Amino acid sequence: MIKNKNKKVAAATGLMVVAAAGITTLYLHKDSIFKDKKTLPQTETITVEPKTEEEPVNVCDYSMVEAFKKGLVNSVSGYVDKTPYRVDTLKVNLDKYNDIRKGYYTQISTGDSVLEKYITINYIEPDTANVPIALQKMLLKFADQTNDSVQQKSVVAHEAFHASHNFSNYNLRVKERADIANLEEIMARFTEFSYLREHYKINGDSTIFKSNFRFYQYALRRGEINPRSTDSTEQRTEQLFVLKKIFEQSNQNYGDIYDDDIVDFLKKSKEYDPKRPNQYQQALSEVFTTIWDGKIVNLDPISSGELEMPMLSENTQTYVDCLSVKEEYRIQADTAKAVSDTANLLMQMQEKGKSK
Repeated sequence: MIKNKNKKVAAATGLMVVAAAGITTLYLHKDSIFKDKKTLPQTETITVEPKTEEEPVNVCDYSMVEAFKKGLVNSVSGYVDKTPYRVDTLKVNLDKYNDIRKGYYTQISTGDSVLEKYITINYIEPDTANVPIALQKMLLKFADQTNDSVQQKSVVAHEAFHASHNFSNYNLRVKERADIANLEEIMARFTEFSYLREHYKINGDSTIFKSNFRFYQYALRRGEINPRSTDSTEQRTEQLFVLKKIFEQSNQNYGDIYDDDIVDFLKKSKEYDPKRPNQYQQALSEVFTTIWDGKIVNLDPISSGELEMPMLSENTQTYVDCLSVKEEYRIQADTAKAVSDTANLLMQMQEKGKSK
């Protein structure tokens, strides 16, 4: 998710890490690389103002969708290319490589003030000194894949999604907040996938889909999906296919990895206020809104009933259940106090009326 696994760095610098219904096309960017130029009026004359040198898009300032609306980017790849990040070299042996995160997003804060946000991508230096020759190939393959420039940029896309989304101030019930945190991780993975998909549409190399996205490589080879289709039904089929696979991975494989992240997010979030409008549907819409083939789309399959909400891990669910009970008692107590205060106010008004 967005948790810095480098404990030494966290301890030394005092870093605090925080989280940050069918297909609905909003509009197609005028500079989209996916737009068919032949459909434009051939006699149209467009005057282009000279551009000044643009500052890189800072993930602290804009989400990918916001940057699209401002005309700064027209694709996931364009956003990633403008996203600043740094590279940290890690020496990894065979015992540690399964525990290494390919990247992470960090926020440095003092109190309520955010001083800096940055993305770090891990560059793997394989330590084969004490690794049996028969197993060295496995470690070297892991390093090669992790250090591949395109794979690294896909991780930047993942972490940039975290860095530019923050649902901690949304007015949500505990269970809703936990589900949104889980979906945020899923959509960060979807954004990572989208970066690779855009590259595939340019170079046609399906082997770009490795590790957790290998399912897409196999589907391409079997002809089960067509990423070049412009048919809305086929596009929706492809989107649901990918989302379903990532939902399944979340349920089966990596849900436990983010226990601490979700619990930490819940602890730092504001309590639900029943007097304010609930923002769950707004959060769902935001977390599922992304760029797809040069358009802004809302992929939300939950509200439409196309997919069921992915499960929380057992440990997280237990914690959420406990917090939910506590939340319900608090709300009921607040309601009872409000009723009592209203009754007392009415009685006081009646007494004043009698005294006149």
